[in-house]
Amino acid sequence: MERIKQALERAEKDRKYQPQADRVVEALPPTGRGSVPVESGEDREIQFEVTRSIPVDSKTLERNRIRPPGADDEVARAYDLLASRVVDRASANGWNSIAVVSPVGGDGKSVTALNLAIRLVASPARTCLLVDLDFRRPKIAEYLGVSPQYGIEDVLRAKASVSETLFSPGIPRLSVLPVRQPVDTPGGLIDSMAASELAQEAKQRYANRIVLFDMPPVLGSGDTVHFLRNVDAVLVIAASGRTSESAIQETLSTLAGHNVVGCVLNCAEDTLTAY
Repeated sequence: MERIKQALERAEKDRKYQPQADRVVEALPPTGRGSVPVESGEDREIQFEVTRSIPVDSKTLERNRIRPPGADDEVARAYDLLASRVVDRASANGWNSIAVVSPVGGDGKSVTALNLAIRLVASPARTCLLVDLDFRRPKIAEYLGVSPQYGIEDVLRAKASVSETLFSPGIPRLSVLPVRQPVDTPGGLIDSMAASELAQEAKQRYANRIVLFDMPPVLGSGDTVHFLRNVDAVLVIAASGRTSESAIQETLSTLAGHNVVGCVLNCAEDTLTAY
């Protein structure tokens, strides 16, 4: 935990001299290898081949602090660095599925997940699937300015297929599985055999794909911890100057036994709220 405290203090000190420097600052605890296998249930084929394209408006991205492909400003370069480090550690450990989590709501988790996904597909040798599993407060479709006809909640309830739900936001090699509308009691969806099957299918279908899962905050919700058996590693997002050290420590303690790829201090502008 001392490494986390030192990283927080270092980021706060650096901000006095470089106001944007703490956009993406990582404190990296030790990582392990591999993932926990999940027992397979009934056979069910989940198709990913057909992807609709729904181009997003650049002004919508800018309003929601999403840096478009090709952006070359300070924030975009920080996300480029984050993507590079995530790819390096994922490749070294054989990981290709990563859950993006935060201690509480308002830490900029979904903004970071989207920006990271866009930077990951900058390489033509790699694809990315971004899955929104934050059912209570879904943000991915909203930040892209998309109103999906179907959501992943419909897929997990067998009311829609993945091909009907999956779309590309007009960014080559990036696919998105959104939530259509908030779900008040999502525990039965996240901790279900259908969710496990989908997660395993998503990570196994393409060797060059990285799957990102935008998860509910860790504290105050048991849904995230239940689902983590389906992923290889976890990326923790915290808001610099807003997320308390005790919340970060409690989150990392809760994630004990899982591979933590890194802890990102995100200079989020959102108001910190309870989840």
